[in-house]
Amino acid sequence: MGGIASSERCRVCVIGGGMVGSATAMHLADAGVDVHVLSSGSSLPSSSDDMSRLIGPGDPAADASVAGFRELERRSGESFWHDAGMLEVVPAHSRADEPASTRKLLKRARQFLSFQEFFGRRGFTAHLTENGRGWMDPRGFCRASRTVAEQGGARWHHDRAVHVDGEQGDFVVTTHGGTHLHAKAVVLALGAFAPLSPGLVEACDATPLPTTMWGKTVYHARISEASAKNLAPMPPLWVWPIEGVPEPTVSYEGAKAGSYFYIFPPVQYEDGHRYLKIGHSPHDPVISTLGGKGSGPEVAPTAEQVTTWFDGAAADASTPLGQEVVQLTANSAEFFERVMGKTFAAEWEGGYATNCVTAKTTTGKRLLEQIAPGLWHQTGCNGAGAAAALAWGEETAQAVLHTIGEDYKQTGWTAWRPGQD
Repeated sequence: MGGIASSERCRVCVIGGGMVGSATAMHLADAGVDVHVLSSGSSLPSSSDDMSRLIGPGDPAADASVAGFRELERRSGESFWHDAGMLEVVPAHSRADEPASTRKLLKRARQFLSFQEFFGRRGFTAHLTENGRGWMDPRGFCRASRTVAEQGGARWHHDRAVHVDGEQGDFVVTTHGGTHLHAKAVVLALGAFAPLSPGLVEACDATPLPTTMWGKTVYHARISEASAKNLAPMPPLWVWPIEGVPEPTVSYEGAKAGSYFYIFPPVQYEDGHRYLKIGHSPHDPVISTLGGKGSGPEVAPTAEQVTTWFDGAAADASTPLGQEVVQLTANSAEFFERVMGKTFAAEWEGGYATNCVTAKTTTGKRLLEQIAPGLWHQTGCNGAGAAAALAWGEETAQAVLHTIGEDYKQTGWTAWRPGQD
């Protein structure tokens, strides 16, 4: 006969310990609220598992978050923010129109770039944003948020939710490990993977908010130590080329699809080597359309489609689904390798493509709603979760506490006001 499963109580249970989930828990704990976090929402890798995320063209939520990064680093003792600026490169109609400051910047950029080959005869121009732009380490951000949250009394559980039952004031969250967490309110912070668990909150007469799961391929180009040293001063690049980028494979209203790419400065990964990370492939698909099994972005993807997409180049090409994933991944890798060859005067030693996902909304704005009284769902970050997580966590915490009749105590992390996104 099995043992009796453990049971614990808390004011708020956060399901998902990624960037927004951990930030939500930190804000709750910092405001004096008893919060428990189920750190795992899916067995698949998420944005919080990456080591580099771009903080590019901003919005109010991103700007508010970045303003609080240094304070979070100070309180946690964890470094994750690289205030390196961002070099935005765009087509220019006439070199004569460039101000002296831009010409000086481009001269500096040519220390490590060879844009003329890629941008054609019309040339290009650029501007450097130095404050509040750069890149961050999502793993470090999550560690920092968790550290500060636990300093405030938050509890982390290395487990995932399998069932939510009950009602506001007395939710029961059952975990894979058999623990029962009783909470007044529950937050779903599962990122792009909430559509894969529609039955999680079914007993509460609720369904996760609808988003489109967009497949993304990124490329990591391994560079020599000499090139890494030469490229170390490089800020992240946001590039809009004149030519050489094919039309996106698929697009839909509200999607962030276009002819641009971004490139990170050298980042040292766990294998000890340094890589240039290149993102935004014109071959990125909507997951639900892969293998001919979906009819459009409004269709939720199947678990098979998602897991096959993550397999990438190693997918089983004997099936239509696997064959399409292998081909799309190969097309993206070929595109990124061409970008490397035409953009950088660097010694690089091959690389590899990895597939990930982004939850997008048709409005381009993230979603935060009660899907049942006391049950909140936060999703649809549209690729901006890393930049805005600190502010969005604050807004989520404030909304949750309002529903259970508690005032949110301003903690001074950001100047964020709910509804600004």
